[in-house]
Amino acid sequence: MPNYEAEDEELPPTDLIPSVAPNVGSSNGAGTSFFLEDNIVNMNKRLEELFLLSNSRHEEVVVLIKGINT
Repeated sequence: MPNYEAEDEELPPTDLIPSVAPNVGSSNGAGTSFFLEDNIVNMNKRLEELFLLSNSRHEEVVVLIKGINT
């Protein structure tokens, strides 16, 4: 039986989603490009971590299933 408490410790930290800057969508657009690029980079990094974690969990499940079938 897997130890779910130990697995929870491996999860990446969940940061709060940053609030939207007041100038996003405004006519002057000053600073919005960098703000949006930073958010996109951060989201891509978090998606990659989630993908790697999902792959790891999938491999664990496959190994456990193979162990049950043998």
